[in-house]
Amino acid sequence: MIAAQYFTNIVDTRTKGIDLTSNYRTDVANGLLSFTAGVNYTSNAIVGERPLPTELVGTGAELVDKFTRIQIERERPDWRGTVTSDYTRERTHLLARASYYGKFHSAPGLCDQCEQVFGAKTLFDLEAGRQLGLVRWSLAFAICSTCFPTGIP
Repeated sequence: MIAAQYFTNIVDTRTKGIDLTSNYRTDVANGLLSFTAGVNYTSNAIVGERPLPTELVGTGAELVDKFTRIQIERERPDWRGTVTSDYTRERTHLLARASYYGKFHSAPGLCDQCEQVFGAKTLFDLEAGRQLGLVRWSLAFAICSTCFPTGIP
C-alpha cells in the first residue's frame, strides 16, 4: 500500500465577529483607578468544500471529516469577556480581573464518536505588586469556577 499526504486548500471558511471594549480612568486616594471591560463574539463556519478527487471516489475517503469540522467551527469559544479593575499608587499596584470563556467542543481522537463538549468557565484573579528599582514584582492568585471539564461522553 502506498499513501501520500499533502496540504491542500479544500474548504472555504467565513469568520464573523465583533469586539467591544471600554475603559474608564479616575484619580482616587492619590492614585489612579482604571476599569476596563471587553467582550468578543466570533464564529467560524465552513461555507464551501472542494469535490472529492475522482481517484478517491468510491474508496470511503473524506476530505473534510467530523474531526476537521469541529477543529474549524467549534474548537474555540464563540463568546469571551473580561472585566478588569486596576489601582496604582506610586510604586504599588492592585488588580482584580474576571474572565469568561463560553462553551466549546473538542475532538481529541480521530473518530466520529470522540466529540467532547466543555461548558463555559469563569476565571477570577487578583494581583498585588510593587516596583523595586527597575523591576515590578507581583504576586497573583487565580480562582477558577467550575474548572473541570463538563459533558465528556
